[in-house]
Amino acid sequence: GGQFRYLTTTSSGRLDAEYLGSDSKINDSRSMVHLRHRTLFEGGWRNRVNFQEVSDNQYFEDLGGSLSVSSITHLDRRVTFDFHTRSLSFFGQVQDFQTIDEAIQPIDEPYQRVPQLVMQGYWPDKWLGMELGIDGELVNFDRDAGVTGWRLNVAPSVALPISRSPGWFVTPTVTLDHTRYDLDNTEPGQIDDPSRTVPIGSLDVGMVLERQLNGSWSDRVMTLEPRALYVHIPNRDQDNLPVFDTILPDLNLVSLYRKNRYLGVDRIADTDQVSVGMTSRLLDTTSGRELVTATIGQTRYFSASDVTLPDEPEFLGENSDYIAEVRFGLSQNLNFDVRHQWGEQDRGTTQSQARLQYRPQINKIFNVAYRFRRDSLEQGDVSWSWPLSTQWNFVGRYKYSFREEEALEELVGIEYESCCWGIRVVSRRHISTRDGTRDSSIGLQLVLKGLSSVGTAADRMLERGILGYTADLR
Repeated sequence: GGQFRYLTTTSSGRLDAEYLGSDSKINDSRSMVHLRHRTLFEGGWRNRVNFQEVSDNQYFEDLGGSLSVSSITHLDRRVTFDFHTRSLSFFGQVQDFQTIDEAIQPIDEPYQRVPQLVMQGYWPDKWLGMELGIDGELVNFDRDAGVTGWRLNVAPSVALPISRSPGWFVTPTVTLDHTRYDLDNTEPGQIDDPSRTVPIGSLDVGMVLERQLNGSWSDRVMTLEPRALYVHIPNRDQDNLPVFDTILPDLNLVSLYRKNRYLGVDRIADTDQVSVGMTSRLLDTTSGRELVTATIGQTRYFSASDVTLPDEPEFLGENSDYIAEVRFGLSQNLNFDVRHQWGEQDRGTTQSQARLQYRPQINKIFNVAYRFRRDSLEQGDVSWSWPLSTQWNFVGRYKYSFREEEALEELVGIEYESCCWGIRVVSRRHISTRDGTRDSSIGLQLVLKGLSSVGTAADRMLERGILGYTADLR
């Protein structure tokens, strides 16, 4: 393996490559290439390249050395260009994927975007204080199986912000969303140029209330920030439209205030709904740091939605789950985050996760985490990087599945460094393939400061497994 990096006045990049000749496991040579490039042109144009490729579908499972890496199913390859002015933004890319999971059928592989062109415009403070905007996209979706073709989406919008003070806002918005397709490989009887036009009306209302605390907490400010977003979208028949890149995302504090419950424009759900949330912050006025931030919210539906994705059941819920998030930063050394999603009555907990990090020094880290997803997973995770002396450092990670009642990853290691060199020894047992096969290994890495490293890439393994860990020896 090797790495090549370059830096010029306008460009920077990194090329990582690995090669294994005549591997007896598959009776062939194996390789991996990953290129990341960035260029900033005169005039504000930017270019990015991200290209990855492996020689075979089992490469990461056999040679990746990480539970997260061995579960990769697709490699993203793209070349992008973007440009921004005060009012306009342009983005273009060519993108495809290398599918490395043999279980994925050609009809389920992601589409190539060859090309994708995106334009956004925003013009505030127009007549009567109106804000004008437009979102536009033209993209060609291609792959070896299924329907392919072009999609054009244009969505002009007009907003009229109403605000009498910095502490509150009322923003009505009207958007007209138009989508048109030019399709190939359609089923018999299916039209090849379907279209859809739907108006979207919304009213966004919010406040920011502040209160200075008293006594020993006089340098603290508490806020209450209620917000409500009402959205009305009439029903339009969309059963004849293909689904190129649209999904139903998980509920979170971002999607709570999305006007379309789908991510993507192949489906725009009809709805009559209001999303209501409350955020409260405790701020340190001397540093500006958020000591505590808490948010809770839910969406209420006044009518059932008839628009669905293929194989998705009809959406009949009267309300969404509750979503809540609390972040504690009461100490510079201690951070605690909790996210929880639950339903009313007998729907119970849908998702939950918590993370505690104790970091008294830059190289002293202790993490505890918990994740739960109903009918899917329940996992605990403990990791650490803790100096034993000025030259010795103890690292480790233990990841456990409560659902399967087994360890997913066990890692323990020791690091030593002097003025000019360092060494890492890491012992590891983990699930290395998607079918549950386990591997055990001992990795040794010698680091020559300012020059190179020799042996197993234990530094990358530790950076992926221990939140906050940095492999740069002092």
